[in-house]
Amino acid sequence: MSEWPDRDTARPGPTPWPDLDETDHRIIAALQRDGRASIAKLARDTALPPARVKARYERLVERGLIRTVALIDPSILGRPVVAHIEIAAERGNSDLATRLAQVPGVAWIGVADDYERLLVQVSTSSNAGLVDLVNGVVRSEPEIASLSTSIVLRSWSPVFAFTGARRDEPPLDELLWRTGDQSDRALDDVDRMLLAMLERDARVSLTAMSAASGLSVPATRQRVMRLTGDHTIQIRTRPDARAPGVTAVRLLMETKGDSTSIVRSLAGMPNVNFISESTGHRPLSVELLCANEAQIGEGFDAVSHIAGVRSAHMMRFRTALFQTGNW
Repeated sequence: MSEWPDRDTARPGPTPWPDLDETDHRIIAALQRDGRASIAKLARDTALPPARVKARYERLVERGLIRTVALIDPSILGRPVVAHIEIAAERGNSDLATRLAQVPGVAWIGVADDYERLLVQVSTSSNAGLVDLVNGVVRSEPEIASLSTSIVLRSWSPVFAFTGARRDEPPLDELLWRTGDQSDRALDDVDRMLLAMLERDARVSLTAMSAASGLSVPATRQRVMRLTGDHTIQIRTRPDARAPGVTAVRLLMETKGDSTSIVRSLAGMPNVNFISESTGHRPLSVELLCANEAQIGEGFDAVSHIAGVRSAHMMRFRTALFQTGNW
């Protein structure tokens, strides 16, 4: 077990995301309030000219500084069992992630910077389905030397903090996007079609969804408002983990005491993308999206100073993070 430095030791100030000015922060804040807002609405919300908002928004997206995503609890889609599979692979496994990304039930894959470890998140309809996926599909890949599986109990997705500053600890109920409970939410075929389109592009236009679903634009708007209003889907704006210059790291923690208090502290940190609680000897994990080494170091240091965290293991991913959305 690692021993942490004195928790009262002074630490350097936070490092904000680079090359973001006040205009950028105003646009990002507006998107974090309403990730599907049109350019016209963003202009109204920020009191900026629409042409300026459009140019800045496009620049932020092109640079990978923002990406608006739709988060769907897989239990709503009939896949309540979510698991992390940590894989140690043999050398010469360059095609392994690509093949696994095609497997139904694989949501995302992170390839570690040593090219020998992969972290895969999957969802299935049952524990038996998870066994079939792990033993019948994943273990059959010849490059896999070993793997371990942990069941994800619940997950949170905080509003991403670009400023580097720690925020007040938010109410966790507002951030919980996967409760671990079986959903009794009934979806029809149109709901599923709209969810699939939003998962591919959270800012897809109502006109495009209307054309695909056969509903009128007002009826499509009502459907989307219902899906977001009852938290069937949650919209988040954060950096694009696949973009050059964005590094994703996952810190897996060995903990003691109440996990909820630790999660509350994690949720107030900058650069937090996801927090998960799972089975296994490292039951809590936090994924950070960082722009530089300073942010990575500050994130690790912040985690180390949270009461109840006994040790942390860092898994740093390559710049390219596969996000398949293949629930």
